[in-house]
Amino acid sequence: PQHWYLATAGHVLKQIDQALDKGVEPHSFWLSDHGPKFQNPVPFDYINAARTSLDEKGQDYGLILLNQLYVDNLRMNNVVPLTINEVAHEGAFDAYCILGSPSCWNVATEYSTGIKIETSPVMLAADRIDVPKELESKNPRMAFRIASGAMNDSGESLQDIDGLSGGPVFGFKRTDDGRLKYWLVGVQSSWNSKNIALVCPALPLKLILAIDGALE
Repeated sequence: PQHWYLATAGHVLKQIDQALDKGVEPHSFWLSDHGPKFQNPVPFDYINAARTSLDEKGQDYGLILLNQLYVDNLRMNNVVPLTINEVAHEGAFDAYCILGSPSCWNVATEYSTGIKIETSPVMLAADRIDVPKELESKNPRMAFRIASGAMNDSGESLQDIDGLSGGPVFGFKRTDDGRLKYWLVGVQSSWNSKNIALVCPALPLKLILAIDGALE
């Protein structure tokens, strides 16, 4: 069978699970997949979802297995998954972008029953740089600097990149026939005060999917 996974950073899943262990009671989880079929995101049972995470020595990966109900809903909303053929682990690209939801652009609304937080997913241009020596780890990671001048639709400047953890990093390249294609090259793991994002390469995810036999 073809399995669908939601990939993120391992420390993101660990933080959620630690909060649950401490008694935090989330109102709900949702898969943000707005599309032509449905105007509301799909409710998601994170508590009972099969998941695994790794966060040590520079390796920072998390995977959640999506059951067939979620797969069917995502497909109906025209969500197309990445396949293992679109996961890259080497090669130079013409441009890079990081997808995520910076915390500084979140909008929090407090109610008597809790707090609602609306996120603003954005695609940020980034330049690949050498990993600063002080940020090197046992397992190799990549480093990217977020391009300056990033703003949201309201004209607010990007203050920092907190909140991007777990977001995908895509590499873009124009093929010989002139088409612009993209590949998943890594998962954003951490960052420093200079807006340098540390990214775990996507190769381990590709290997896991190959072992699992999943094409998606």
